Amino acid sequence: MTMSDSYNIGRILAQNLRAALTTKQMRKDVLSQRSGVSMRMIDYILKQERVASIDKVASLAKSLNMSVESLLSDKPQKLTNESGLDVEILTDLITQLESHRLSARQRAQIIAAHYPQIAQGKPADLEPSLRLVINNN
Repeated sequence: MTMSDSYNIGRILAQNLRAALTTKQMRKDVLSQRSGVSMRMIDYILKQERVASIDKVASLAKSLNMSVESLLSDKPQKLTNESGLDVEILTDLITQLESHRLSARQRAQIIAAHYPQIAQGKPADLEPSLRLVINNN
């Protein structure tokens, strides 16, 4: 294994672990407790500062109800949360909403307005909704 291979595995593991935590809506401390992998090691993995042993990867995967292969796979996986919603679309929606100074009520209105699109796996065009919600408040 070359240094480049190790870097790629670390990058892939970090990306997949981060996505899994988001998808499962699990905090790092909960994952640490369930897996027996220290919070420090989880942070190292996420920051790509260390590559975890296969034992640690297996423990993390088991705690996330995932396979080791899915944590180490560089093939794009469509991740869904427990409601079956596409995580990539949800993440994009949250990122867009965070760039505006909106109240929790305003964010909820926008998400509710776009829920049918999100549920169908379609990206939401938020600009019209943002203008409407901001102008009405």
